[in-house]
Amino acid sequence: MKKLTTLALALLLTTTLALTGCDSKKNEETNNETENQTTTESNDKTNTETTEDKSQENKSDESSKDNSSDKEEEQTATESDDKKDSENKEQDSSSAENNASGLGGFSSFKLDDKEYTEDFKSYKLTILNVFSINCGPCMAELPELAELSPEMQKKNVNFIGVCLEFESDGKVAGEAKDVLNPIFEKAGHTLTIITPDDILLNNLLAGIQAIPYSVFVDSKGNIVGDPIVGSLSKDAWSKAIDEKLAQIK
Repeated sequence: MKKLTTLALALLLTTTLALTGCDSKKNEETNNETENQTTTESNDKTNTETTEDKSQENKSDESSKDNSSDKEEEQTATESDDKKDSENKEQDSSSAENNASGLGGFSSFKLDDKEYTEDFKSYKLTILNVFSINCGPCMAELPELAELSPEMQKKNVNFIGVCLEFESDGKVAGEAKDVLNPIFEKAGHTLTIITPDDILLNNLLAGIQAIPYSVFVDSKGNIVGDPIVGSLSKDAWSKAIDEKLAQIK
């Protein structure tokens, strides 16, 4: 009986150890599987993070390329606009030099009924003096301007008197001839006197509010300085002419 009991205890112990070993092995296998799964998940996470990083880098590169492309397009557009502005300014400047005053190209009749055509380019300075024989101040300064004629010629200055008395055919009115010719004969010098054509009527006379009225034009057709409204003495005219000549570049 005691021997049987001992045998039973030994068998129970062996079974228990075997079961314990199985459980231990099973636990070890479970732990290994858990560790493998954890490692796999960790690797997957790492791979995912790496993929995300690469994707972010690609997006960043694409964004940088887009920004760079946008900047290049903006720069190209700016350069194109600047070029157009420069070309427009050059065209405007060229047009201004050719006829800045709007007075270029006029053609009319002189006191002797001969035709006269604008000739700014032949003189350093041209004076256009608008007057009427019915204007006292106008008539007062004409003799002195006639006396100043030789001095103006030496300085390459052309004086043109624009008479407001004219016939329907554009020629100087007979009454104006009767008044002006004796003045120039007495002064011993003459001045170029013309009547206004459409160009002078629209671009010179249209804005005049008082006479005598004088504007100064250089050889390129540019207005020089401010106009003179009212009459001047001979000395004052000489000084004014020198000042205008000094303003021409």
